[in-house]
Amino acid sequence: MTRALLIDAVPGEVRAALIEDGEVAEIHIDREGHESLVGNIYVGRVAAVEPSLQAAFVTLPGTSLPGFLSAKHVGALVEDGDARRIERVVHQGELLLVEATRDPVGDKGPGLTTLVTLPGRLLVYHPFRRDNVLSGAIREEAQRARLEDAARQAADAVGDGGFVIRTAAQSAAIADILDEARALRDRWLGLKARAAAADTPACLQTDLPPAARILRDLARPGLSAITVDGRALHAEARAHLQRGQPELLPLLEVHAGHTPLFEAAGIEAAIDSLLETRLDLDGGGWITVETGEALTVIDVNSGDGTAESSREQTAFTTNLRAAPLIARQIRLRDIGGMILIDFIHMESPKHRDRVLDTLREALAGDRSPASVLGWSRMGLCEVSRRRGREALPDFLAGRRDIAAQRRRRTAESTGYDVLRRLRAEAAASPGARLAVTAHPAVIAWLEARPEALSDIAGKPPLLTADGRRPLDRPEIQPHIRAQTDE
Repeated sequence: MTRALLIDAVPGEVRAALIEDGEVAEIHIDREGHESLVGNIYVGRVAAVEPSLQAAFVTLPGTSLPGFLSAKHVGALVEDGDARRIERVVHQGELLLVEATRDPVGDKGPGLTTLVTLPGRLLVYHPFRRDNVLSGAIREEAQRARLEDAARQAADAVGDGGFVIRTAAQSAAIADILDEARALRDRWLGLKARAAAADTPACLQTDLPPAARILRDLARPGLSAITVDGRALHAEARAHLQRGQPELLPLLEVHAGHTPLFEAAGIEAAIDSLLETRLDLDGGGWITVETGEALTVIDVNSGDGTAESSREQTAFTTNLRAAPLIARQIRLRDIGGMILIDFIHMESPKHRDRVLDTLREALAGDRSPASVLGWSRMGLCEVSRRRGREALPDFLAGRRDIAAQRRRRTAESTGYDVLRRLRAEAAASPGARLAVTAHPAVIAWLEARPEALSDIAGKPPLLTADGRRPLDRPEIQPHIRAQTDE
């Protein structure tokens, strides 16, 4: 499998796309004001303990919604590791050291755990773990044996805890692995000391900036290229790789040409497809994807397809075509939580098992753990996938209008699209002043960012509000000065 990583940025937003065998597999978008909390480590104060939920609500700095700490995630507070009722372990008013594992979604606060982890380039340190785990992407037996030995040495070197050996460790020397293990252990000791000294809620550690985090998590051995849009982003990516992943520096390149990177690579079209609720299947039929706050429902429809010899065969064939597309959309849209798939009904147990196996195989490459749980009593396929943050369609378009067949970008999403288009137009016509006509909400968003407009376009563009224009349909063109203009 060939993989490539593409990154672009405008002031306030960084986007990344992972391409696998020529298809967009993952899209990541980070925005100013919507920074992910996942990986942040806090001292939080327990606001309430709810025995009926077996959970506690924890006040955190910087977020209006309290964090949610489930009883199954309080293991760091239980010395013998046994599960206990949360009211016996956590008490209202006390301060706890916690890590955010899920971003706020809707009216739900961030998910929390007391089982803090510290990620590095080669390792992830688990202070409360007693075993070591190797990345599943490391398959060569000799390499696994070498790294298992390195993990044992690392655990012995730090004295406590366990490690996950990341894929990047395949090309690392044992000495480098041990050095990182000690550095992670020292960081953990520092965090514990600061937490012990805290008397109010505080954020002790935030994750890396967006571009650096993307490179840490997605720039792994096996990539064929890392392409970035713009010299400034190239300098930032180069500095990060020099510090931690120098072996990937030869893969780093700057996108050439006036056509924006994501547009040239077909990624903009893939992002547009996230806003569609219906996606057609090759050979006939379609799926619909409806994301909600509690769960996601995916429906498979054969349409008028009757080419097969029987209704059962038509259902089986359509479902087999749908399974890989469903897996791709789950990963591409970053759908988490419970997912119900209404495949076309099949009588044959062999057909039903084959469809489940096909879905499992298609989800195997997903970095977020996904479990195909099987068929419910109502004949629906149940899937569970770890929820990290808001699904991308909701992030781009907000909560959907059920009556709409296609979702529309918010003013903020459209505003960032305008910044990217302004950059491309300014590069194609240096020195020209540009004019933007857009919905009033988009114009207001742009007017609040004069520095970004000047940086992007050179000359501040002329902004015109048009209430008749759809929210996601701005127009950008050269400004033609009238004869009466001064």
